[in-house]
Amino acid sequence: MKALATRAIKSLGKLPRLDRLLWHGGQYLDELESGYLSPAWQASRINGHFTNTHGEKLALVSGLRDQIKPNWRVMLEPGVSDPLPSADVMQRRLDSWRNKIKVASSFLDTFGLTVADKAVLEIGAYDGVTAYTLAAAGAASVTGIDIAAYYINQTVDEELNLETIAKKNRELEDKRNGFRRIVGEDAGKRVAFREDDICSSAILTESVDVIFSWEVMEHVGAPAAAFSEMYRMLRPGGFVFHEYNPFFSINGGHSLCTLDFLWGHARLTAADFERYLDEVRPAEKGLALAFYHNNLNRMTLSDLQRYSVDAGFTPMSVLPWPKRKHLGLVTKDILKQCVDVYPQARLSDLISPVVWVLLQKQ
Repeated sequence: MKALATRAIKSLGKLPRLDRLLWHGGQYLDELESGYLSPAWQASRINGHFTNTHGEKLALVSGLRDQIKPNWRVMLEPGVSDPLPSADVMQRRLDSWRNKIKVASSFLDTFGLTVADKAVLEIGAYDGVTAYTLAAAGAASVTGIDIAAYYINQTVDEELNLETIAKKNRELEDKRNGFRRIVGEDAGKRVAFREDDICSSAILTESVDVIFSWEVMEHVGAPAAAFSEMYRMLRPGGFVFHEYNPFFSINGGHSLCTLDFLWGHARLTAADFERYLDEVRPAEKGLALAFYHNNLNRMTLSDLQRYSVDAGFTPMSVLPWPKRKHLGLVTKDILKQCVDVYPQARLSDLISPVVWVLLQKQ
């Protein structure tokens, strides 16, 4: 693993200085805050306790959720959780994704891989910004797939049915058309979108060269099936690159399932999680439970290795990006409680909020 990390860091060194600054700044900003989630800070803000089924009292820390997921309240505001962005916001998103694609491209170049002139599939296309950026980076074609149900399951006052699915797909189409206008005709004409579930996909067998996703793999409902589907649709020699935020990381509960004690989403059983909502956040219960059960998988690093190899892939790199600050926050009780609920979980799962995955079909 150390050798793989060294290769990745060397590939980042090929980037311009500003891009490297943006990358490392985004990854390690909280490392500079000496008091970030410190035990003393937590102790000064305890406002109650939750007792799990084993009788263990877990201190509730006021403001902890704000530190881990600062914008979590947006998820609870009806009608404003998914607004149509302005032209300035869309341009900033395009610029940001150009930097991210540069980072990924430098990493792929370390292994002699490229998106240039390739048929690319993006999983979790959302507003289309990444698909258009990949086309602008030289992909011959880009197909972006997504499923509207994912977004409906985390939207206030929305029920999953044919009407809401159609409504969400219209909203996504409006966003994608906005980016199409900005990115220009040349890149725009090489991008298409479709509603498709990677766990049971309609994409043709051996029809794509490259598969990408960002912050998606933690949300896939059946990851073993997803890897099998990716292997099926790739041409021989094709590859997969994922960057994702695992469930077991400190912020892996995302906005709706981050609790008031560190790694709470991974320390509670499903029954305790529901009881916590009843006792502490009853107003959020329906939305949080839908997200907890439908939008988050429990794939550990060892699970990922097994799923990808069982599907037929050759792993080129499974690269966790651990944070020293998070390592210092894990106590023996936190680790034990996570492992009691999820026996496959390990310390590396808890302290790695970002994981890169590079797989190839030989």
